Amino acid sequence: MTQNKETSKGRKNLISPWNHIHICDMKQRKDWGILLLLANDLDQAAISFHIDGKAMIFIHGLEFPLDKICVTFKWNEEERIRKFFGSSSETKSNGHTTFKYFDTAYQDYKIRCMFYNMCVDDVSDEILQKNAEPIDVDGQIIMAQTLEFYLEYATEKDELYNQVKDFVSIRQNL
Repeated sequence: MTQNKETSKGRKNLISPWNHIHICDMKQRKDWGILLLLANDLDQAAISFHIDGKAMIFIHGLEFPLDKICVTFKWNEEERIRKFFGSSSETKSNGHTTFKYFDTAYQDYKIRCMFYNMCVDDVSDEILQKNAEPIDVDGQIIMAQTLEFYLEYATEKDELYNQVKDFVSIRQNL
């Protein structure tokens, strides 16, 4: 879920001081542009989401070339998301009934649309955003999985683990 300046006035005060990104200060401007465009288009379609996977590390300001953008949506909105992207690709699962995804494209970028069945009876924004936080990217508020959540489930073998751990440590000491 994103919110532009007009609709996000109440949420601006919820944003941590380190969660303000200015694209002019960043190197991967094309990736930032696509993220902003995608978030804006999803917002215009009134689709709730948060950025996940490696893209959530990126959106916190730790840059690297994005090979895909992972986006998490509400469990019960798979067909709506397929329609938004015009996708007919196969839905895959990890063998459990709590996670499914499909890959699609947006502006020549690979998008992984992910769905977690965290609470069968509750498909609210609150459940979707449970471990997410707002990131202000040039005035556009984009929800993203927290780096702390990443560290909780990642291992030291993950290629970005140490970089994320150091980044979190630095911002906690500010």
